Amino acid sequence: MTRVKGAIDTQIADLVSLKGDPFDHRMWEDSSNAKLVENESYSVEISLFPLIRNFVSLLTTPILVGSDFLGNYPYTIEDLQQFDAGMLYFLLKIPAWIPIEKTQSSHAARERLRCSMIELFTVMGRVLDGGDPGPRWQNLADVSEFMWERCKIWKQKGVPPNHYAGGELADA
Repeated sequence: MTRVKGAIDTQIADLVSLKGDPFDHRMWEDSSNAKLVENESYSVEISLFPLIRNFVSLLTTPILVGSDFLGNYPYTIEDLQQFDAGMLYFLLKIPAWIPIEKTQSSHAARERLRCSMIELFTVMGRVLDGGDPGPRWQNLADVSEFMWERCKIWKQKGVPPNHYAGGELADA
């Protein structure tokens, strides 16, 4: 929690940049429809929910799974949102082949997330065994202790990552 609070404390001043050019926006501003309103005093029109959701997601995800994870899988936040948007379909056990766009996109997002978690846990297991993480995973020091402990427990039980990575996503 201390790392999350520290990240929020250092980034909160940049929640809204007030920069007119979208190229200069922070990643969390892009989905919030930020528009600079030029009048006597500069102000911004913004969709608050997507702004806060993406701000918190982009700050907390690397704290949990490490900065290399988002570097290797930059679509993670969007996939989490697509997966979440289709949660009702998972709970109702509607299969991906049913022609409902949210069902198909949420199943695809879940599969991409599952594959990325399998790779993360495989690499973490390799490091726990004293091996090299490989060129894509050079900074595992910032992966949370919580994730390392989960990996250690599953590894001690002899469960391969492809079995428990799906459980991280409420496999339906």
